[in-house]
Amino acid sequence: MQRIGIDELGLSATGLTIIGGRHAMGKTSFLLSLALDMVMHGNPVAIFSLEMSEKQLFSRLLSNICNLPLGEIRYKDELSDSETTQISEAMEKLHGLTLFIDDTANLSVTGLRAKAKRLVREHGVKMIAIDYLQLMSDGENSTPRDSDISKITHSLKELSRELDISVIALLLISSKPEDKICEIQRPGLNDIHKIGSIEQDAETICLIHRPEYYVCHQPDNDGDDIWGKAELIYVKYQNGIGIVDLLFRKEYLRFENYSL
Repeated sequence: MQRIGIDELGLSATGLTIIGGRHAMGKTSFLLSLALDMVMHGNPVAIFSLEMSEKQLFSRLLSNICNLPLGEIRYKDELSDSETTQISEAMEKLHGLTLFIDDTANLSVTGLRAKAKRLVREHGVKMIAIDYLQLMSDGENSTPRDSDISKITHSLKELSRELDISVIALLLISSKPEDKICEIQRPGLNDIHKIGSIEQDAETICLIHRPEYYVCHQPDNDGDDIWGKAELIYVKYQNGIGIVDLLFRKEYLRFENYSL
């Protein structure tokens, strides 16, 4: 197993990073993979989950660490001795990590700022992650419109600079009509142009694309197998735009480095 390295991907520096993707691309799984890489290298991380509960995220993290499918952890009636041992060891490892999960619903920017300051001051948190941007409150509307996202991203950018930490926020990109007919269309910067001032506020913007979601097991246009393949598409990055190939282990909801 080759876990993805957040430093290798260039996502650990101070600033606001937006990670976008359409429905079911694995945005939360990618975020958890990044968070685990950070904390396993001794850097405290806080995740603000506005969609999933702390219990749901904890189950995903267990699956990620112990190499047991999430379905087995949640629903299997009887676990073998080896599976029980795997889960127990993973739970012990998780409890030893400086990873904080806050599942407050309709979290406002003001509330996030107060919590982030406390976590940085008391626990030395180096990265905060938000899942996901459109579920945050701007303090006026409980569910902001696209035009209100600008206030949120601008505040997150200021927070990152003030606390000298990395802020990563997930962004849901609306699907296009052609996505429903199994055409593989990579997302691009045009998909987020209409969503507030994200392009201006974020230092880095990456988009996740998994072609296997749209088509069954088959080669891509270059004849390469796409099964499990994922792409991290840099559409705004200080070192230039481009694509990094990753591997998505669906059974563990985990992203790994891609190797032929």
